[in-house]
Amino acid sequence: ECVIIRTNNGLKKIKDIIHLGSNYKGFDFQKIFPLSNIKWNLVDKKYLNYGSSDDWKSFFMKIGVVDFLKIEIIETIVNTQAESKWANNNSNYNDDNNSNMIWPQAFGENGYKVIDYDCPEFRQLVVEISREDDSTHVKYSTSLLTQIVKNWLTYSKYLKGNVYYNNIIHSSPTSDNNNTENKNNDDNTDNNNNDNKPIANVYSRFYYDLHDYPWIPCKDQDRLYKPSDVFYPTKQLLKILGKFVNFISSECQLGFAKDIGIQTDLSVSLVINILKKLSNDNSNNQINLEDLLPIYEYLSRSFSSQESDFIANELWDHKNKLIMIPELGSSTGKFFNLNDLRIYDHSKVIETHPSMRIRILSKHFDDSLIKFFKSLNVVMVPDFNDYVKFLELTIQDDPNCELNLDKVLA
Repeated sequence: ECVIIRTNNGLKKIKDIIHLGSNYKGFDFQKIFPLSNIKWNLVDKKYLNYGSSDDWKSFFMKIGVVDFLKIEIIETIVNTQAESKWANNNSNYNDDNNSNMIWPQAFGENGYKVIDYDCPEFRQLVVEISREDDSTHVKYSTSLLTQIVKNWLTYSKYLKGNVYYNNIIHSSPTSDNNNTENKNNDDNTDNNNNDNKPIANVYSRFYYDLHDYPWIPCKDQDRLYKPSDVFYPTKQLLKILGKFVNFISSECQLGFAKDIGIQTDLSVSLVINILKKLSNDNSNNQINLEDLLPIYEYLSRSFSSQESDFIANELWDHKNKLIMIPELGSSTGKFFNLNDLRIYDHSKVIETHPSMRIRILSKHFDDSLIKFFKSLNVVMVPDFNDYVKFLELTIQDDPNCELNLDKVLA
């Protein structure tokens, strides 16, 4: 930490975070992120007068200069779970193998020590990028995403921190490729001591920032999204939800997408929630039934599984209007609840009056989906009250309605 290096911003200590820069074959911050509110500390090119860029790069990396964003090690003492930033996050984040368990037992007198990982540069960069205009912030975020994906093998190691009993002396984590701040502890005990092992894992501050900030660019969009609002373009997701969700714009590995919370898997609950959102947002009747058919077909295929009760309950819930029926002569229309639907109408007139709330499924869906609606116990045909309502409306509008009346009576 006492080493001083000449940079474009004068003499700096390693703890000030210094980057190699393009002169030493490092990331070109000034070219890729020319942000006025961030002053990148880049190694001065004068060192090249005394050796090659490769030799200097190797030396600088060994003493703590970094190529891209630097991960810092943070020690936090937690005395009560309520005051911890990890207190109530279990329901909001992925939790595999109890990796986010808080805490293993009641707080003792000394509390717990969390060895955490943080990346202030990422936070600062994302905030500054968000202040740029639409086209610029998408460009910058795409560059940021590309570089993080490129170095994910390294950065993925810092998604979780370790929890220790605070009264136990333990070894500090070691740096990796000089992307972390190496903190040596003269009081470290033998690594073989069982008391030196972490008692739990928690997601790191770096993970929370990756997960919580809107920094992901999407295809054909001029805004940035949180990872949880973005989808990974698997064949299944593209086929079923392709018209209705935002897909990440840059190529990345599936593992990276899962690590930061991008949606990678299809589920019945996810599909139902998307239908609810589409129903609420369809004020201008812009949604085409043809685009929704893959969703209904997916629910139909899932109905024979253990999800059948959940699907039925959601579709029948009077608060939910999830089945889209086109208007007469159009491919777009409105969403209806199952209580407003009938499978057949032998009179073929029940939908002809614009004020009738009843809609007929067989006019718009094929046999396979009709079978699905039958499994849901949708009413087969309009009942007496439906026809009476139709006649009342028809007679009010057109006293000369003998043809329709004949069909209804038949």
